Amino acid sequence: MADAVFVADGYRRLAYINRAARELSGWSGGEALGRPISQFVVGDHSPDRPGCRPCQIVTRSGEERPVEASLARLADGRGDGLIIVCRDIGPTVALPAQ
Repeated sequence: MADAVFVADGYRRLAYINRAARELSGWSGGEALGRPISQFVVGDHSPDRPGCRPCQIVTRSGEERPVEASLARLADGRGDGLIIVCRDIGPTVALPAQ
């Protein structure tokens, strides 16, 4: 999947991060898991609001990258977790013509 996926458990701690999210954020899975989701995705974390919304992914170095996020509730047995799917909407770098 090209979009960044973050999954938080019922305690809003990161339980899963896909490759696109690791690449975009600069965090490896092992060092990111268990940290608060708010450390990685800044914005409205309410899954009750439908549609996409602007958010920021906070990189390991502290840079905020603009993304468009969709959220869904995830029942994990300990409360409602979150699935956050983020699409990078930041500026792209043009490659030189060959």
